[in-house]
Amino acid sequence: MLSFSQIRTWRSAQKYQIENIEAWFWNHPTAIVKEEQEFVRKAGDVVALVARVKSPLRLLLEKFSSVLTCSLFRAKQRTDQVQSPTTSYYSNTKFDAFVTAVLIFSGILLLLGPMWTLQYMTNNTKRLGVITAFILLFTSLLASATVAKPFEVLAATAA
Repeated sequence: MLSFSQIRTWRSAQKYQIENIEAWFWNHPTAIVKEEQEFVRKAGDVVALVARVKSPLRLLLEKFSSVLTCSLFRAKQRTDQVQSPTTSYYSNTKFDAFVTAVLIFSGILLLLGPMWTLQYMTNNTKRLGVITAFILLFTSLLASATVAKPFEVLAATAA
């Protein structure tokens, strides 16, 4: 019962993880019989053994193979890794740092932008519109590009 309750706390696999399993099945058609591969298509049957949560921004950037394979994120090759023309390795640490830098830069722009814009505006209605627009953009950035919970997004926006 203890093992079962621990397994129930694991997160369900994300869509890209299920796609990776399906790709592995496609590349190795005789490794597991077709009937036994059906578990992938059942909702909730696949769990992530490593619960590393990725932000939506990172998942979006990972979809572009040209971003991952650029020299900025390339990991040093090791002798124990598979070497082939279709295999590339990238550094999670470097990629996470890049995503963090993009988020910080965007956040700073959305925080400092209205201050500079308001400096050159005299109409109070337009000023209120600028403040509202930047608050909505900042909230949207936090909600869509980070793994923050809704109350954390609200708290960060309020701060």
